[in-house]
Amino acid sequence: MAVIGRPAPPSKLSSSDIADNAIGTAHIQANVITHADLAPNSVTSSEMADDAVGIAELSASGTPNATSFLRGDNSWQVVDTEGTGIKSTGESGGNKFLREDGDGTSSWQVAGSPSITDNGNATALTIGADEGLTINGSLQQLTNRNLSGTYSSHELFIADGYTLTGNITVNEDIVLTKLSDDGNTLTLTTDGTSRTITGTGSIEASTIAQTPVTSVTGMTGELGSAVTGSPNLNLTSGTIGSTVTFPTGHILGVQNAVMQGTQSISTSLIDVTDGTTALSVTSTNTNATKFYIVAMVYCGTDNDVGTHFELWSKIDGASYAKLDAAHSNYGGGGSSHKDFMFAAAGDNDTWNRYTGTHCTSSYLWTPGSFSTSVSVKIRADGYSGTTYIGRNYTHDNNSDWAHAVPSSITMWEIK
Repeated sequence: MAVIGRPAPPSKLSSSDIADNAIGTAHIQANVITHADLAPNSVTSSEMADDAVGIAELSASGTPNATSFLRGDNSWQVVDTEGTGIKSTGESGGNKFLREDGDGTSSWQVAGSPSITDNGNATALTIGADEGLTINGSLQQLTNRNLSGTYSSHELFIADGYTLTGNITVNEDIVLTKLSDDGNTLTLTTDGTSRTITGTGSIEASTIAQTPVTSVTGMTGELGSAVTGSPNLNLTSGTIGSTVTFPTGHILGVQNAVMQGTQSISTSLIDVTDGTTALSVTSTNTNATKFYIVAMVYCGTDNDVGTHFELWSKIDGASYAKLDAAHSNYGGGGSSHKDFMFAAAGDNDTWNRYTGTHCTSSYLWTPGSFSTSVSVKIRADGYSGTTYIGRNYTHDNNSDWAHAVPSSITMWEIK
């Protein structure tokens, strides 16, 4: 039915007047809805698009970069934490280290063997740039070292003793040592079970600090040319025994006789002696193979007087015999002599009676093998007149021309 008059005023819409999902984004004018229109906590992560909030949208202080992190006080901070700042809550034992595990994580791990306890000394062990190891302290040896498994490196171990706790294979040289010789034997034993040692290497045993050799008793061999010392290899006392072996050519000893008195020689062959000392020497050194003999006789003769001197020898107590090899092999016919030494004075010269003659000769004698001793002596005879050993012919104690000189024989014992 038609009504004539003014229309009724419009009324406000309520949510009940709007059907569900009737208003979409196309029906909302831009910038109409502000944060004031949103109820507190009405927007959650489900209402935000992925990556909608970036670093630029954050109100944190500081500078964000590749070396900084956002701390809980809403500030960007650089990582600057010392070891004391890393906590180990829940860990114990005092023997762990923080290891990177290779998968982007880290974990606390027990230090493996060997472990180092420096007792507060940060430089107890120092490895230099040349890989040299410096130990700030002492090197202490173990009471016992267990050995087992395979050894393929040249290694040195230090302990009082060694125990095989398993079979071992040695493919290199290993050295079992102790610091010094404490009087106890360095031992290698098993743990009570039979063990085997195989491989291509070797096992050596020694001490690092060698005990000085204070006695050579019982030692054999030769001192090589490389052995030196001053003076005389520092051998200041003691005696080298007769059983010591010396290189060929070394002098083993010296025998010597000096005749300081006088003797008269006529035409009979006799030993040269002053009644107290004879020109004779004996060696009992059975290690000697050669003997170098040097004789010196001083004598005075009258005019036209000659004296023959001969060298005689004996071996192992046998009778003396002329040592022909030491004498001249020239002549020898009739009344001539083959001499070791000879002295003579010319005719009708009275000065011969006031002067003397030094007769000297030497010989290297190889007697061959002997078991106890060898001896040599000087014998003499004249072909006329008298010869005086140890003085001139005319000897007057009150005269300026009177003089006396000792005679001697020396024999070097040679290896």
